[in-house]
Amino acid sequence: MIAGLVLGAAGLINTARQVGGALGVAVAGSLVSGAVGFVPGLHVALAVCGGAFLLGAMVTAATVGRDRARHQPA
Repeated sequence: MIAGLVLGAAGLINTARQVGGALGVAVAGSLVSGAVGFVPGLHVALAVCGGAFLLGAMVTAATVGRDRARHQPA
């Protein structure tokens, strides 16, 4: 029973990762191929991707490790 839940969770995480990667490539590609030209579109795409990375880093820093600190053995 537990092995099935673990495999299901792993599959869900893998699917979410792949969908996120595909959406990221699609958004970056649409920004690069925009009407403003290749190089300005590349600059915009890199700025958007950098902002998404920083947002993810801030969310990770704010959430990861909180439970670990609370559940440390005395």
